[in-house]
Amino acid sequence: MPSKRTNRNSRRKLPTIDRLLVVYKTSALEKHGPRGSAAARAIMIAAHDQHLASLDTVRDALEQTGIPYRFVHRSSFVLPRTLSADLIITVGGDGTLLSTSSRVADAPVLGVNSAPTFSVGFFCACNATTFAKTLSD
Repeated sequence: MPSKRTNRNSRRKLPTIDRLLVVYKTSALEKHGPRGSAAARAIMIAAHDQHLASLDTVRDALEQTGIPYRFVHRSSFVLPRTLSADLIITVGGDGTLLSTSSRVADAPVLGVNSAPTFSVGFFCACNATTFAKTLSD
C-alpha cells in the first residue's frame, strides 16, 4: 500500500506516488497518413506535432519528479499493467482517457489533452502546459 502524505492545502492524507504508467495514443497522422485537402493535411500535421511536443513535455515533467515511470501505447495497454502503477496518466484525448479508464480496476487516471488546439479533451484534467502543476497539486 502506498505511503500517505498531507496535501499542503488540506488535512486529508493523499497517497504517495511511487510508480507511474503513461498511456499514449497514436495521432491521426500516424494512423492514417496525410490525407485530404492541403488544409486538412496541414491540420493533421499541426495536431501531430502538438501531440509529440506534449509527450516530450510530460516526459520532461516526470523526469523532474524522480518517480519511476514507463510509457505504453494505448493499443498495448492491458489490465495487469495497472497492478504496478499508483497513477496512470493518459496522453491523448477523451478517447484515450475513456479507453484506458475502462480497463483500470483500482488506480487513479489523469488525462492530459495532447492537442488542445485541435480537440476539446472535455474529460482531461490538463494539457501539457499545465501538467506539471496538476501533477504536483
